[in-house]
Amino acid sequence: MKIGEFARKHAISINTVRYYINMGLILPEATNKQYRFNEQNMQDVELILQLKQYGFPIGQIHEILSLMRISNLASQDDVLEYIDILENKKGKLHAELNRLQQTIAELGEYIETIRSMHDKLAVRPRHIGVPIEFMPMLCCPHCTGNLGFADASIENGHILGAQLSCQCGYHASIMNGILVTQGRHISELDSPDLDRKFYKDLPASWVSLFQRSYNWIFSRMRQMDLKNKVVMENHINCYFFLYVMLGKIDPDALYIVSDKYPEIVTLYKELIESQNLNLKILFLADSSFKYPLRPNCVDLYIDYCSINEYSIFETQNDLIDVMRPYFKEGADMLGTYFYFDSGSASHRKLMAEYPICFRQNYLLHHFNGLMQRNAFNLIATKNNGYVTDAGSKNRNFTFHVAGDKLHLQSYHYKI
Repeated sequence: MKIGEFARKHAISINTVRYYINMGLILPEATNKQYRFNEQNMQDVELILQLKQYGFPIGQIHEILSLMRISNLASQDDVLEYIDILENKKGKLHAELNRLQQTIAELGEYIETIRSMHDKLAVRPRHIGVPIEFMPMLCCPHCTGNLGFADASIENGHILGAQLSCQCGYHASIMNGILVTQGRHISELDSPDLDRKFYKDLPASWVSLFQRSYNWIFSRMRQMDLKNKVVMENHINCYFFLYVMLGKIDPDALYIVSDKYPEIVTLYKELIESQNLNLKILFLADSSFKYPLRPNCVDLYIDYCSINEYSIFETQNDLIDVMRPYFKEGADMLGTYFYFDSGSASHRKLMAEYPICFRQNYLLHHFNGLMQRNAFNLIATKNNGYVTDAGSKNRNFTFHVAGDKLHLQSYHYKI
């Protein structure tokens, strides 16, 4: 019998047969580089397949075959030795079965735990609006005058709807609990990430790097007394640090989250509402970056790629220049800046894909100079490492060229 017929008869591949031959498990005759298989070879391979089915590793199967070849199981001692081998394997299988049964039981309990999370999220959420605690912070962004309120709908200390106006002609509104401003034109190159692919399409190596930077930022936050302090994060369409850390952040702080897209603010507001957390959050939809907030009201500003994101679509000024009026003296700024090495292909591709991008965006020396120019005091930095492959599906970093290092540097500045 030739090798092809032998392989087909035992439903294994020719490569597997050759592997067994090379290992010495089966020993066919070889003539002119042609293998001829006899009855003994068939018995050997049948035993090999049987023992594999029982879970024996190839090395131990070889030892069993050697025992057979040496002794032919002709004595009681040889038979008992073989029985001991089989009984030992049976005992291990029983132990493995017990372990698997225990694992199955534990997995069932874990599934029920996760299912309870699903059931909790299925409970009708408590709709939230603009907390009344934020009322003293609101003003006209043009003249800083007080805003008049009309047609206000208030429920459980939250403003769910209202019309806001200033004598100078400024108008805004609260709709479904979101403060929506008049806004301005948004670049055609920009788009809302309504399916949250910016997160879900990240390669696993990126997610680990992100989490490392999240952990560092949060460790700095935990050292601060944020009771009744205002914490702000914008550009949540890009990445949203506070949402990732939602179950851990201080419930005694006041939070402002903002994005240029009302639909993105709505998306995250609904996700946060579904968790029925007792947090005071002002949801703000504004593309003008002229927020209806009083100057010097923010105690802690969170920047997670926000400076990078802003500068992709803006060449005239930096996000810090825009946000500086809202920061209190002595406020903190925590964030993570993304940067490429100078002269990288990725940086050149960024400039090509986004012609309106600030030319020094994604360069560390620009960020350092920006913070020095604004006289911010550096408290600490953390180099979280770098990634070299954005993955083929990542829409947020289409300009990243595989092999180029994209660094994530977390920082803490005092204003």
